[in-house]
Amino acid sequence: MIIIIDHKLGNFFSVYSACKYLGYDCKVSSSKEEIKEATKLILPGVGHFSEGMRNLRELDLIETLNKKVCDEKIKILGICLGCQL
Repeated sequence: MIIIIDHKLGNFFSVYSACKYLGYDCKVSSSKEEIKEATKLILPGVGHFSEGMRNLRELDLIETLNKKVCDEKIKILGICLGCQL
């Protein structure tokens, strides 16, 4: 399943709608457990880098995301702020 990471900065519903329209199984989530089960990740976002990083830290997602992407080598798509993060 594709997890669209909700870090509280962005229009996640439009990304979710586009994925569903294209026929992908996806879900918007900020749950570490759901992110750990993801087969692909999308990290959208709008806003300031420092605020995005602060939100990821507050949600305790940085280690989980690093493990998924760096260790497990799953694909991640960063959109706008998400690309910077």
